[in-house]
Amino acid sequence: MKVTRTVWAGGKDGDHFRSLTYLHPCEIDSKGIIMIKSDKMVVSGSWVVKADRDKVYEIVSDFERMPEHFPRIAHSMRIIRRDGNRLTIEAEAASFGRIFPQVRIELVAELLPGKGYRCSTHNLTFNTTGEEQLLLVDDPGGTRVEYTYIVTVRNRWMRPLYSWLTRTFGLPYWKRAFIDRLEPLVAERFGI
Repeated sequence: MKVTRTVWAGGKDGDHFRSLTYLHPCEIDSKGIIMIKSDKMVVSGSWVVKADRDKVYEIVSDFERMPEHFPRIAHSMRIIRRDGNRLTIEAEAASFGRIFPQVRIELVAELLPGKGYRCSTHNLTFNTTGEEQLLLVDDPGGTRVEYTYIVTVRNRWMRPLYSWLTRTFGLPYWKRAFIDRLEPLVAERFGI
């Protein structure tokens, strides 16, 4: 059976939502539990930050300063190659929150000036790969941050655990440690 299923959680007044979508094929058992047969999952979120898009972009595109700006997620970042707007980065980052181990990640990021970034990731710790996109869109309340991460989990036994960890800990932790820091960082950097 081929199914695309999105699991929604959280959200109030359009401020943010988070979802985990399983790309087909997958099966849903009689209790509503998703049995994943695909090796890809989509994690997405959308949040409004009360700040101008250009100012938010200056923060989110500054990979060198991510450990300073977002210490709860980015433990270290080293740009090993820069070719215009294309960056190759080695990073150590938090995985699903404080109680889980740091992960080593290789990233190839393409900066989209004024709009965000796209990157390919290889999580060396969990042996996952992914495509990540963070786009900034003007919103009446400030800037809407549209985040999408398509992750490939090759080990089929790890997929249910990985999806549960991402839904339960990963995205909520990332929101607190990254999204919720953007307004104070913009205010601090630009004196607003």
